[in-house]
Amino acid sequence: MLILSGGRDVRTATSEARQVAADFPRSRFLLVDGSGHDVTDSSGCADQFVAAWVNGRRSPGCQRVPLVLPPLGAFPPPGAPGPAKLTSAQTLAVALNTLHEVEATFFINGGNTLSVGLVGGVLRSLSSYEVRLSRYADASGVTLNGTATHSPSAPDGWTGEVSVSGARAVYGALFDDRHRLTGTLG
Repeated sequence: MLILSGGRDVRTATSEARQVAADFPRSRFLLVDGSGHDVTDSSGCADQFVAAWVNGRRSPGCQRVPLVLPPLGAFPPPGAPGPAKLTSAQTLAVALNTLHEVEATFFINGGNTLSVGLVGGVLRSLSSYEVRLSRYADASGVTLNGTATHSPSAPDGWTGEVSVSGARAVYGALFDDRHRLTGTLG
């Protein structure tokens, strides 16, 4: 019996895999540090180990698989101060960047959109020309709620109203009246 285990496997702990291997005296056990549950997908060495085992040959262990993404840093303790509040200009810049991303998502998907923001919330098509933003956020602490309608005859193509809120945002509302974006933050 051959048992493979990924050191970062959250489905089958390495300790459990070792216990199973201990129950079978002639078993072979391979630990691939850095890999998750998909040991053979993440390590060419694991594939070679399996091939050697199938052919009755011994094979050395595998080196650690490098992480695709760096590990998350420590989470702040409860009650720790969060990121600083943004100014009105910074909040507007974040809101505009988020709205540009909403527009790109809308056009890429041909007006048929169900998408999540980079930080959270949902962008959903109400029709082939209208979208609703529900707590949509591409930056931490700035969320957008509202609807926008695409109209090719409008100078900038959009009409609608979006409220701006969030832990870091200056609250307010933005309006697109077919000519320009207006509104008040703060």
